[in-house]
Amino acid sequence: SLFKMESPWEMFKAILKGYKEQAVEKNQPFGFVFEFFEMEILKQEERQEMSTEQEDVDKEEAILNTQMTLSDESMRKKRKGAKNLRFDVMLKKKEGFEKKAEY
Repeated sequence: SLFKMESPWEMFKAILKGYKEQAVEKNQPFGFVFEFFEMEILKQEERQEMSTEQEDVDKEEAILNTQMTLSDESMRKKRKGAKNLRFDVMLKKKEGFEKKAEY
């Protein structure tokens, strides 16, 4: 849209980039403070990227764990003859099995 609001973070990055371009055009040093902020921005973006990747991995693992739990539970129930258990009931059963396994 035309009136897209930028986050303060994006605005700060744009301002910093503008200052750097002006310094390069005038053959002036960029300055320690600006270099510091530039490095901090890079570090923050790397941390953000890593946390996003970790979230994706965690989601994939959660999906796989749920699928494995459902298949294990359904196999047990098939042997016992129970059919069509709801998902939340299956998870409660799984928690019960895990508690028993701890003892």
